[in-house]
Amino acid sequence: MAFGDESIAGKETIAAYAYVVLPRSRIHQVEGRLRRLKRKFKIPEKIAIHCRQLMAPHQREKLGLTHLTSEDARSVVGHAITLMNESRVWVKYAWSYLPDLEKSLGRELVLRTVDGNESHTQAVNFSAKAVTGFLAYLSMILPTGPQASQCQIFASEERTRSRPLFGDGPSQRVDKSLSGFTDIGASSGSVFFCRTFCRASRGIDHFSACRRRRFYMR
Repeated sequence: MAFGDESIAGKETIAAYAYVVLPRSRIHQVEGRLRRLKRKFKIPEKIAIHCRQLMAPHQREKLGLTHLTSEDARSVVGHAITLMNESRVWVKYAWSYLPDLEKSLGRELVLRTVDGNESHTQAVNFSAKAVTGFLAYLSMILPTGPQASQCQIFASEERTRSRPLFGDGPSQRVDKSLSGFTDIGASSGSVFFCRTFCRASRGIDHFSACRRRRFYMR
């Protein structure tokens, strides 16, 4: 399962994306334990365990969970984390502090071939949602744990529209614009560019193929 979001508090903004990865053989076991956890705290099965909603009293009221105290809400989250640890669930994630990232990226990304004979300029379309889509890509390419080629990925629906972080692509739903660059696994002075790999609420077997580009970033 894949999910990303941004947290904004004044001028402090952090974006993050995470994958919760577990073997197919453990899916029913984990789902059963989650159902028992919800029954224990009298949470309807259709309501997702979401920190943003559980931790805010007015959000709990909207969901019909006024019987939960703040201590109960923290306990629910704690139990869910314990359940994941005991079930040997992998969590792969990436996050970014947006003010620093925006300064470091600038307005464009210039890629040049190693021999200098070819160059390509990518516009930087900075927004919190565009970064979230990029983090979705970065968090899965981490070399530890299960890799994308071993997984069927179900991405959480995100209907907000945004231009991709890099390039001249049109505005589209964030959950359909997850792609990016990486130097992980590339030879010195090179990067990989990967095409879109995710679609909302649909299982996919692996990333679209990466195209090796012998570019370096300036």
